[in-house]
Amino acid sequence: MAHRRGPVDYLEPSEWNAVFAACDLRTPLGKRDLALYLLMLRTGMHVREAVGLRTADFDRRAGRLGIRFEGSAGDVFVPDAPRLRDALDRWEDVRRWWDPEGSSPFYFITAQRSPLRDADVRRALARRARRAGIARRVTPEMLRHSFAVELLRDGYTPHEIRDALRQPDLAATRAYLRLLSGGKQRLARTAFFL
Repeated sequence: MAHRRGPVDYLEPSEWNAVFAACDLRTPLGKRDLALYLLMLRTGMHVREAVGLRTADFDRRAGRLGIRFEGSAGDVFVPDAPRLRDALDRWEDVRRWWDPEGSSPFYFITAQRSPLRDADVRRALARRARRAGIARRVTPEMLRHSFAVELLRDGYTPHEIRDALRQPDLAATRAYLRLLSGGKQRLARTAFFL
């Protein structure tokens, strides 16, 4: 079940893995959505940043993507994690099939080469979470919050988490500190980016 502790909802690894397993990799939509969800989870992107991502802003070789939205401009580190790399490779194969001429500038597109909309991502994620047996409504923000919680568990400082989330100040980041009871006692975890 998704966790609600204070002002922030997030998913535990078993929960996000269950949602990801609900993406049918035999289908183009399953491949696209798994890549989208993993990218959001591993970078802490807002859904509006993810659907607005342009292919020209995503340099996979350098492990960077450019976020160009009001209030959140800048480069974002994309970890070279095997699961994420595999999901992005699968999605890019589908994307080339859907848009062989490369006419859409957007990285995440529909079969009609239109950019995804926030609402489309929200509906699909909620549907997959229900399919995975998660009773609460799962939102894209929960992937961002899960990213922050895992960084906290892995011992990152509030300043580092703020920077990773591209937040302007520590006030919003402090909400994550209240999530984990026992403070440092719960920080030792397996590597998040695998």
